[in-house]
Amino acid sequence: MKNKIFDIPFIGYDYGKEHNWNFDVLIGKYGNPVIGIKIKNAVEQYSADPNSYTDFHTILNQVISIIGENHIIQKLDIFRKQRYSAEKSTQFLQQKYSEHFEGRIYKTIDTLLLFTDVVDNSKKKNNYNFSDKRYKELRDKCQKVHMLLSQFHCEPQFLFEKDWEYYIGGGLSMNLSDIPTFDNIKSTNTNLRFGNRHGKVISFVDVENIELPSQIEPYSILGGNGTASETAVDNFSFINELEDYHMVIYNQIISIPEQAPKQRELDKKKKKHEGVAKSAPSNMIVAEEIETLLHNIAVDGQLIVDAHFSIVFATETQEEMERTQSMIESKLFTKGIIVSKKLVGTINANSKMSYHLGLGKNLIDLKTFSIANKVRDVKIFEQYAFYMIDIAQKKLSFKDFCLHGKFYAIDSTTIDLCMSVFQWANFRSTKSGIKIHTQINLATKIPTFYRITNANVHDTKGMDFIEIEPLACYVFDRGYFDLNRLYKINLTNAFFIIREKGLPDYEIISGEDLLENDDNILCDQTIRFTVNRNKDNYPSELRRIVYYALELKRTFVYYTNNFYLKANEIALLYKNRWQVELFFKWIKQYLKVKTFWGTSENAVRIQIHIAIITYCLINAIKNDLKLKGTIIDTMRIIGNSSFVSSSIMELFTPCKRQEFIKNIQLEFNF
Repeated sequence: MKNKIFDIPFIGYDYGKEHNWNFDVLIGKYGNPVIGIKIKNAVEQYSADPNSYTDFHTILNQVISIIGENHIIQKLDIFRKQRYSAEKSTQFLQQKYSEHFEGRIYKTIDTLLLFTDVVDNSKKKNNYNFSDKRYKELRDKCQKVHMLLSQFHCEPQFLFEKDWEYYIGGGLSMNLSDIPTFDNIKSTNTNLRFGNRHGKVISFVDVENIELPSQIEPYSILGGNGTASETAVDNFSFINELEDYHMVIYNQIISIPEQAPKQRELDKKKKKHEGVAKSAPSNMIVAEEIETLLHNIAVDGQLIVDAHFSIVFATETQEEMERTQSMIESKLFTKGIIVSKKLVGTINANSKMSYHLGLGKNLIDLKTFSIANKVRDVKIFEQYAFYMIDIAQKKLSFKDFCLHGKFYAIDSTTIDLCMSVFQWANFRSTKSGIKIHTQINLATKIPTFYRITNANVHDTKGMDFIEIEPLACYVFDRGYFDLNRLYKINLTNAFFIIREKGLPDYEIISGEDLLENDDNILCDQTIRFTVNRNKDNYPSELRRIVYYALELKRTFVYYTNNFYLKANEIALLYKNRWQVELFFKWIKQYLKVKTFWGTSENAVRIQIHIAIITYCLINAIKNDLKLKGTIIDTMRIIGNSSFVSSSIMELFTPCKRQEFIKNIQLEFNF
């Protein structure tokens, strides 16, 4: 590896004593001022009081609001181990008590808040212009932040030159000391070296596939089956449970850009997704999420920010480094944060254990999976998938639903593929793709049937794959509006609900044109089609319901052969059809049914079957063990513990706290 000179991004200080300030300002290499405050969190790590965590979260949100646009906030939580040195005392008992703990390891946490201006260094020439006005504005805002933190007993202390030197030197050498030693700091292909120590940076964001949860609470619930299962704990308490580290830095950076351009950009994206919602209903979900965000920004004064989160740690040996990395990534995984550790890397990192799973002694690569899945019998995976579907349906059949009966949602999702690689799935002149036709039980939210076809198979043809159950009710989107096939469902003594497609001609047999009630039902009519083709395809009477969705401010028209349910219950069932859309979104996002380990048709089908198996298995486990939290949490814990020889119950049982911890502080998640 070619040696490079490390460029420290600071050029000096602006000393407060020369201006009668109570702090020193660090000057960045672009001329941007940096002001630092050391704080102590008033909330103890195991306080068990959820309100305390929420209050502290609110305080730091207020800090962000005070600093405002065109500024950057960095929060550093520095964890380190120290040996206790007995404090001398004139009192005999106190002296003996201190000597009893002599030489024992304890942990400390230093928390820093750093504030500076946004520097646009995306161009070759940085775009930062120093301004006395902006400089004074930053100083004044930091004074306000200091006052706020003082009011909430965070014991804020501005940083001076000696403090800056202490933390900058300690951060670079990963060893906080009054006299830092920069002993052969270097970067290798796999990790960092600080003299004899080994270190690593774990970014929370994989640039190839961003995996962050949409929302994180200010605290977590301890979980488990004991009396303390509902206890509130700090989200990142696991850092203090690590054993092998020498020093850990939890780094959080929030950049607050100008808000108006960002809001215009979001609004533009929302309109774009709304424009294609008809062809891909999942776009409407995205548009609604953006609308909710823009609403919160307008009503609650929230800010749009750019963020970076990472953990830097150093250990004494490489073995400790690998063990610590595995533990950190495993814990982040349970929080919904998937870092850039891929399947192949995981198996190779645990090669000794993977050998006992039948994966051989040699290191593997992605091609290994591709070749293996090309020749494996796909029917084994398909049959096992339906076996797991049957088990999951039985285990979750007791779940309450808003209505009594069997209700299914029918829909499909298309997965686009590269035509030059997946030529067997060609369905357009420029692209390939496959389609998953799915029937999901609205009560259990588990698929009861699915079929994988080429993407050019129309949804209406997918109706032929379904085995219709008498007295069951099937909910379709308007893409399935085929009167001939719907009439076959009617002849089977089953029911259907479908959204209107086009404007078919009909005559009203009975029913009101306009109803005035609190259910937003505008029409509930009995009709018969009049045009010969439609009349021939569906000769019986139908029920036509017009529903106004207040939250969407739009009208929906439904056709059904069910004359027993109330009109608002029909509308509610169609609304629940979104469960199948959410299922598709779930398996694509969390089970990776968008990127494949092989390019053959066999490999693609196997991976989809495995995703269905996993979905059913996780739901069954969560039900049997009565686990709290979401199925996503359950899947992440189990999936990230593939090479851990523990029972499933042990994975969900929190570790006992073993070490004495000094000066506990909460690390905050912006």
